[in-house]
Amino acid sequence: MQTSGTFPCYFYNNHVVVPTCRQVGHSPVIFITTTLLYQHTDKWDIPLLFFITITLLYRHADKFDILCYFYNNHVVVPTCRQEIGSGQFGVVRRGKYRNLDVAVKMMKEGTMSEDEFIEEAKVMTKLQHPNLVQLYGVCKRQRPVYIITEFLEYGSLLHYLRQKEKTLSSKTDTLIDMCLQICEGMAYLEKEKFIHRDLAARNCLVGSKNIKVGDFGLARYVVDDEYTGSGGAKFPIKWAAPEVLNYMRFSSKSDVWAFGVLMWEVFTCGKMPYGRRKNADVVAMVQEGLVLDQPRYCPHNVYQVMRECWEQSADQRPSFHDLKTEIGRLNTED
Repeated sequence: MQTSGTFPCYFYNNHVVVPTCRQVGHSPVIFITTTLLYQHTDKWDIPLLFFITITLLYRHADKFDILCYFYNNHVVVPTCRQEIGSGQFGVVRRGKYRNLDVAVKMMKEGTMSEDEFIEEAKVMTKLQHPNLVQLYGVCKRQRPVYIITEFLEYGSLLHYLRQKEKTLSSKTDTLIDMCLQICEGMAYLEKEKFIHRDLAARNCLVGSKNIKVGDFGLARYVVDDEYTGSGGAKFPIKWAAPEVLNYMRFSSKSDVWAFGVLMWEVFTCGKMPYGRRKNADVVAMVQEGLVLDQPRYCPHNVYQVMRECWEQSADQRPSFHDLKTEIGRLNTED
């Protein structure tokens, strides 16, 4: 990324990235002014629109904090007032690109190996599937980076499951369909030879029509105790396959193990796998061949699919392609 000179404006993939203000009072003014002007492009050409926007931003340069992103002559403005989530990576805010809502992840300082992630993101932006959260781009004024992704209105699957537990716990068909949609997205990643490394309910998002897998590939670059094994490797312990715990060996089959744990999360409506057990105890259990118990309202045939995902040998686990077929048949069984 290159700077534009004295004004804090940056270029990313031949598009302009400019910061917007931290304070609520200025951001809407700049956004509304820019939007109104753009709607009258027959009267205002793009260079003049750009000049006016830059002038407004420059007058408040001391308050710049969040990125405003120009893409194809449209502006992505993070909505400063609305924080829609947070996690080990940082804060997530809602933003706007053209007429689309987007999510802007503002990474915490020191939470990522940023340069490596930016290179990986070039591949991730090309991954497109109805059950994958679309990554639109990565940009930065200064470290840490900002990640712009598709926005889904109901938030994380984990939150959704916990919030709707009373209505969802008895709807087996709905829960199976959730698992199937996630499996569809993972089968696509498997086909593209892309390893997720952090598949869990917290990293899937719920929209009005479907569920999508998100945060694929991010775990590789995170710095967090919950993701650190005894050898210093980064991975989510309670979702990790034996070969990950023992040898840090990641593959689509280790994602399959995590998918089995995710299915368990779905059928417990968001319970924590292994309860309050410490990571060290979970590692010992997995190495001994112990697995999660059958959830109370989970049909036996669904639990059998989970058990297949938890085979000790990676070679004995089904592929996501095979799981798609198997899960698709579950609703038709008695």
